Amino acid sequence: MPDQVLVIPLVVDGKVALLVYGDNLPERRKIRDVDTLEIFMNQAGMALEKALLEKKLAELQREK
Repeated sequence: MPDQVLVIPLVVDGKVALLVYGDNLPERRKIRDVDTLEIFMNQAGMALEKALLEKKLAELQREK
């Protein structure tokens, strides 16, 4: 069993689209410096949200 676990959600359009899981096995070192990963996940969620909005916009323009 790990001593520590880490779960960070990827949120897109206010909904959890993905969970990133990590633990400290097999070496049981302390999990540190997760701030950068949290920022990356936040940016990735915003990028996916933007891509979905652009896709919807393109579909709407094709319908006209």
